[in-house]
Amino acid sequence: MARTDPQFNLRIPETLRDKVMAAAKESKRSATAEILARLEESFSEHDGFDGARAAGVKKDLLIKGIDDSDDTRPITRGELWDVLGRAIEQVLDGRTVGQPPDNAKPQPNTGPKPRKRYPKE
Repeated sequence: MARTDPQFNLRIPETLRDKVMAAAKESKRSATAEILARLEESFSEHDGFDGARAAGVKKDLLIKGIDDSDDTRPITRGELWDVLGRAIEQVLDGRTVGQPPDNAKPQPNTGPKPRKRYPKE
């Protein structure tokens, strides 16, 4: 963003300012960048620019790894965290870990491979 870009002075409640500053700190960017990103995101959702995001994903199908474009309600951040949390717990508990592939099995140590011998001339 250049210094020549137009300025927009805005009065906001202090609590909202604190939320913006906290979100900017969490995402490691300036408050201006945070506000612009959120503002652009809100316009892109309503204008239909981001069709994949607007299509949404059903929570039960997300768990299975299937995307269903018939559902028009996008998944919320909280629902996504719930699904991801349960998936991580299942993996850590060993419930979804199956048999390792064949190439993951340890191979016996046979030592170094012999060098190719060249005929003497």
